[in-house]
Amino acid sequence: MFKRLFLAAVLGTILGIPLLLGGTAQAATAYTSFTMQPQAVQVGEPVVLTDTTVNRTGLPFEHDWIIYGPNGFYLHFTAGGSLCLDPDCSKVQLVPMSAGRYNISESAHNSATDEIGETEHLLAVSDADHPLPFQLVTPTTVELPSVIEVLTPSSNIMVTRCEAPALLGTHWAPCDPYQISQSARNSDGLYRFRYRLPMAPTGPIEITFSANSRSELPQGGASDQEFTFDVLKSNKQFTAVESCYKGGGNYSVTYFADFTSKVTAKLQVRRSKSWVTRKRAQAVFTPDAEPTEGDFFEESSPERSPWFHRYLYFHFGPVSTLGPKTRIIYEIKRGSRLLKKGHVSKKPCNGRRQF
Repeated sequence: MFKRLFLAAVLGTILGIPLLLGGTAQAATAYTSFTMQPQAVQVGEPVVLTDTTVNRTGLPFEHDWIIYGPNGFYLHFTAGGSLCLDPDCSKVQLVPMSAGRYNISESAHNSATDEIGETEHLLAVSDADHPLPFQLVTPTTVELPSVIEVLTPSSNIMVTRCEAPALLGTHWAPCDPYQISQSARNSDGLYRFRYRLPMAPTGPIEITFSANSRSELPQGGASDQEFTFDVLKSNKQFTAVESCYKGGGNYSVTYFADFTSKVTAKLQVRRSKSWVTRKRAQAVFTPDAEPTEGDFFEESSPERSPWFHRYLYFHFGPVSTLGPKTRIIYEIKRGSRLLKKGHVSKKPCNGRRQF
């Protein structure tokens, strides 16, 4: 399982009275980190795995690697193993001999720490009969906001992971791309998917795509693939406002912001020439000072999260009860400044668009 901690959604719905909520901090957790070179290979091509964990203890780590692959493949190696490229096994070499998905995980420890959290990467291995599940169309060096495009034979895919290795150990998910379009199958039998990445910290980020329609992929091949992007600049502080009807009388408003913000949804009815608010849902999101990996070793190093995905969920009744004289509006403010105002959509939520 990927070591990923998600931002908790702040929810609030009441009748006629504002409800103000804020985020809550969680304890820091340190994680190992490592790179794979290359990140996708052909059968028989060597892959070098290199530990990049920040070691603040001054004592050497002991590294523990576990690899699961296709056809029951299992490999476990530590210092002194034949596949280690250095004495402490911080760098190892893998030569996959079967096409498919390889789950590679690493953990580390020394006499000053308990085991540091395990980190996992996916390696996609191909051969002549099992091509890679995804082809990246767009460059890997980006300035945000940006659009990422992939080609795949699967008609149903999703992003299952997006992390910034430099921020592992913090408790906010640092990036969250969302799907904006899907094309029809082309002459090569491939679908083109477009994802928008609105905000992320600068530096490398790792995004994993997963094919849900695995029946459309060659049997025995990989269904997941990982890509690393280098974020040069993140230009947005506020973007991607969307709303939809979730069913059961529930609605949602989603947006991104890297500052303290307040989002309000109002159910209003028409009275003569004015609109009267009958119900209100409201939340305030505040960037929290969060612990970093340094705090795991009792060093004070508070930082602020680079950006936040915001999600207001509320219950205003079924769409069928909203007549021509009824509406739901939302407002997003930074302090007293109104940033965005609009009508909450009555269209059903797209499951792949919900974060």
